[in-house]
Amino acid sequence: MHSSGTRFALSAICAGVCAVTLIGCGSSSSSGSKAEEKKTAQQVLADGKSGLFNAKAVHVAGSLSAQGQSQAIDLQFQGEDTAGTVTVTGAKVQIVKTKGLVFIKAPAAFWTKVAGSKATVLANKWIKVDAQQAGSLSTLTLQGVAASLNAADSPLDPKTTIAQAGGQKAIVVSQKDGSQLFLTDSATPVPLKVVSGGTTKGTISFTDYGKTQNISEPAGALTPQEAAKTGTSSA
Repeated sequence: MHSSGTRFALSAICAGVCAVTLIGCGSSSSSGSKAEEKKTAQQVLADGKSGLFNAKAVHVAGSLSAQGQSQAIDLQFQGEDTAGTVTVTGAKVQIVKTKGLVFIKAPAAFWTKVAGSKATVLANKWIKVDAQQAGSLSTLTLQGVAASLNAADSPLDPKTTIAQAGGQKAIVVSQKDGSQLFLTDSATPVPLKVVSGGTTKGTISFTDYGKTQNISEPAGALTPQEAAKTGTSSA
């Protein structure tokens, strides 16, 4: 999905699909940080990116829409590993990224846009690709998501505000187009949610900091070449 603005670069989380611990040992609740509230929006954004970059794990979920198209994401990020789903205009794509490899399982509707006539032999199978073949999917990591949180497309309001998010006090960094990034009100803030404004609409939530899951290679995964030899899937 393409749009004229990404609102804190939210669509960077999903862009690769369209193409192919709290910090340390803490907890997401805190008594607040007056020092953080006194910082500029740019400083708080930088602190939030750093907090997310160094988090042990986080669950990211939500939806976006623009120009009549929609995407939904439900992804577990932990270090260099990622697992979950991205739904692109109704086509649900399962993704596992681990040990430098990317595994994709998707219906023919998705593969038709990516692989053309080869879609039928790739559909509904776990397809294994290396980092080079995966392209931008290889950056679908917790660190990649942290790096994507920027305000390059719309100026920041210089001052932050205070609001509630997920039942807790949050520091809010806002853009002129109405987009907002909610962060924990803590000495080391991390994102709680992004509300996207402008031409791209939607909300992405960041939850379960520090909670890891088992992310492993799917059984029976095939390379595109191996899938082609097995013929059309009826699944």
